[in-house]
Amino acid sequence: MPRRRLQDVSVALVAATLAAFVPAPPVAALQLPAEARFSVEFRGIRVGELVLRSRQSATGYAAAARLDSAGLAALIRPARFEAEVQGRIRAGRLHPERYREDVDTGRRASHTELAYTGGVPDLRAGGPEGDDAAAPWRLDPAAQAGTVDPMTALLLLLADVPPAAACRLDIALFDGRRRGRIALGDPLPAEGGLVCSGRYARVAGYSDEELAEGRLFAFRIVYRAGRDGLLRAAEIEADSLHGRARLVRR
Repeated sequence: MPRRRLQDVSVALVAATLAAFVPAPPVAALQLPAEARFSVEFRGIRVGELVLRSRQSATGYAAAARLDSAGLAALIRPARFEAEVQGRIRAGRLHPERYREDVDTGRRASHTELAYTGGVPDLRAGGPEGDDAAAPWRLDPAAQAGTVDPMTALLLLLADVPPAAACRLDIALFDGRRRGRIALGDPLPAEGGLVCSGRYARVAGYSDEELAEGRLFAFRIVYRAGRDGLLRAAEIEADSLHGRARLVRR
């Protein structure tokens, strides 16, 4: 594999993960993971490790995730992705209030912060600058009401879920620059659980060149039977611009 791909593959994979997987059953049906660990693979090669930690009360939630490059990718150029969110639980749904992410690919670093008022995101840090800010495809965060942040999306994805609530999805995602739509469904029985399939669609905030690279990305989630009759996300596969990516629970 060319070195340039290996340098960015860890962050590229976790970005695809955060942007592409978001089941959204009511919170009352979910058991949020206190801790979950995943190996990140690209074309069968281990390139990173993802750790998610969360906590939940009757009225609020908080979560943090960190991905570090591993294996050959870490040797060529270490990379890191960190994100965290705090929010409220209302009417059985997660509503983010503050989101933060830090990315360091080894070649570039970025920082993004979002704050929410009445479900409307406000980009506090990490916005485009100069000519990039005036590009016609750039989105106004104030027009993204009702979207969720990537960390809330990942938290909902990795929560244990009752079989009746699995494979249910139709949600909008905004990461501070781009908007996407996720559709998840078609549950199929699998040994010890279910397999859900879906697609992530790039909706807005992308340049013509980015849209030419791809607009729809297929993915699937493998759930295995866990404790208390709940299903647990054991494996996630997704198409990315660099090829097929996998997250495998450890």
